[in-house]
Amino acid sequence: MIKKELLARIEGEATLEYEFEGKKIDFVKVKFMNFRGMEKIIENRPPLDAMALTPRVCGVCGQAHLITTVKALEDLYRSNNLSIEIPKKAEIIRDLTTGAEVLQNHFKWFYFSILGDLFPVDSEYGIGKTKWLQATTISKELNKIAGMFAGQWPHAAFVRPGGVVSDPVTSDITDTYKILDEMLEFFEQEIFIGKIDDFLSVTTYKELMENSGDLGVALRKIEELGVASKGRGFARFLTIADNLGASKGFVSQGKKSSVDLAKCKESLAHTFFVENGYTYSKSAQYGGQFVETGPLARAVSRGDGMIDSLLAHYQDSAAVRVVAIVKEIITV
Repeated sequence: MIKKELLARIEGEATLEYEFEGKKIDFVKVKFMNFRGMEKIIENRPPLDAMALTPRVCGVCGQAHLITTVKALEDLYRSNNLSIEIPKKAEIIRDLTTGAEVLQNHFKWFYFSILGDLFPVDSEYGIGKTKWLQATTISKELNKIAGMFAGQWPHAAFVRPGGVVSDPVTSDITDTYKILDEMLEFFEQEIFIGKIDDFLSVTTYKELMENSGDLGVALRKIEELGVASKGRGFARFLTIADNLGASKGFVSQGKKSSVDLAKCKESLAHTFFVENGYTYSKSAQYGGQFVETGPLARAVSRGDGMIDSLLAHYQDSAAVRVVAIVKEIITV
């Protein structure tokens, strides 16, 4: 058994324990040894307190936690026969700030976690090097969008049941257009060399890999390392929202069905809350099964031609997830 004491790319720290069969990894235990207890902190508090506490679950995706909390509160009001109508302007602002948070995270993930791992630290993709700095700048500018509309970022609390406490002025809107235009220009000049329409028309992995942009660079390196088809999951995909270009649905073995939220359960298996547990991390399941969420799941659920063609060849591998995340920079 090999133990890696610290995995620091997640919110909190984890230990990984690898068990081998011959020279191949047979099983991995992911151990979260620190109990954060956010769910305990919220217990027995006024419901509206959750809007200030849940965004602090994560320093990267606090907006997502805030939106989810507010929607839960709105459902609570509706279940008690109170009418909640969200103005169209508020819906747009909610989606805009959530989308900006998603985009900034995708840029950091692709350049810091993927390219940063595939290439040496002294390459142009290393920390503090050219590509790293360019991606940092784009990500920082995208954070400004969330900050302009939310009043601050991270840990904003501007979303409230029934709407938002935000009234953007003309300069906020024009600055947002400018930032998004710069992001798209960066995409065309660095990530995929060519126009956005050229990228959207791609249907094969080979076309993506042969492009001279950073996505092609990453995919060629992944192919060179022989891991393009590694990292497969269970081919079960769950999307529970219809915003940001997503289409709600559960897809299993290529067949899509409607989502039943009653099937979303939290499992305590392997946790310290049960006998012989080894982690504080719980797992979310759908219908008692592990499922994939996120960019690849959203692409599968909406029926994305590019992703569908890649899945047919590589299945739900790590390489296809890389493409799905980069594709979502455009589709969001």
